[in-house]
Amino acid sequence: MRELKTQVDDGEAEAIALAMELGDVLIILDDRNARRIAQQLNLKVIGTVGMLLRAKQKGVIAEIKPLLTALSQADFRISASLVGNALRLAGEL
Repeated sequence: MRELKTQVDDGEAEAIALAMELGDVLIILDDRNARRIAQQLNLKVIGTVGMLLRAKQKGVIAEIKPLLTALSQADFRISASLVGNALRLAGEL
């Protein structure tokens, strides 16, 4: 755990450590470095946008566009290309 905290922030280190402890879980990480480390540890990783897409596919939410807009307005860093790809995959373009 101490080694993880030298590579990623505390919250991401805690999330990775918990996922390692729990075993077969899907961990939500958006930071590129944290994702890389988690994947090197053979953890299953998904990002926030991927989770929104899954929620729409499962009928949990009707649309992802308003949520992506809200994330952007809350200073969640997300590229325009990722938003565009997500909207295409969600059938919202």
